[in-house]
Amino acid sequence: MADRYSSWSELAEHEVRGVDFDVHLDARNGVQWMVAAPHGGGIEPGTTEIARAIAEQKYSFYSVDGMKPKGNAVLHITSHRFDEPSFLKAADQHDGVAAIHGCDATERGSNVLIWVGGADDHLIDTAIKELQAAGYAASRDTFTPGREPKNVCNRGRSGCGLQLEISESFRRRLFRDLTRAGRQHPTPELNRFAVLVRGMVASRRTDKGRG
Repeated sequence: MADRYSSWSELAEHEVRGVDFDVHLDARNGVQWMVAAPHGGGIEPGTTEIARAIAEQKYSFYSVDGMKPKGNAVLHITSHRFDEPSFLKAADQHDGVAAIHGCDATERGSNVLIWVGGADDHLIDTAIKELQAAGYAASRDTFTPGREPKNVCNRGRSGCGLQLEISESFRRRLFRDLTRAGRQHPTPELNRFAVLVRGMVASRRTDKGRG
C-alpha cells in the first residue's frame, strides 16, 4: 500500500500528536548508537517495544507510536523519506542508527524471520551470522535493503547503520500478543533477542564505515 503522506510535515498537518500518534525520544549523551522504531505503536506492532528493549539504558531510543484505535498504517512514512525533525537532530548526534521495522513474511514468500539491511556490509554479515548461530532464520534483505543515504538507518554521522525487518510471526513470539495491552507483557524471548542485537552494535565501531 502506498504511503498516504510523503513527509513528516504533511503527516503533522493532518494527524494530531497525542491523539493519533506520539513521538518518543530518550537521547543519551556520549553514546554511539540510537535504536529507532520509526513505524512503532500500532503501525508495525511490537517494534517500539523491541527497540526500547535493545536500547535499554545503554543507547538512545526513538520511536513514533501510532495511537489510533485502528488504521495506523496511514502513519507510515517510507524510511528514505522519513524526516521527523527531532529524529534528524538526534541521529546527527550519534555515529550509527539501528532501525527496527516490522514486515509480513507471507508477502515475501519466505520462512525467514529477520531480514538484515543497511549500508554497513560488515555489520550486515556479522548480524546474519550471529542471528543464525542463535537459531534465528535471518537473511540479507533484498526486498527493502535500506541502502539509501537518507534511510533512517543511515542517518547517523557514519552514514551506515543497521536495519532489521522483523516478521510478524517472530514479533508474536516476543509478547503475549501484538495488541497494545499484549505488548506490555513480553516473553523471555524478547530479552534474549534484545541482548543479542545490543551486542552486535556494541561490537561494531561505526566510524570504521563500510569496511
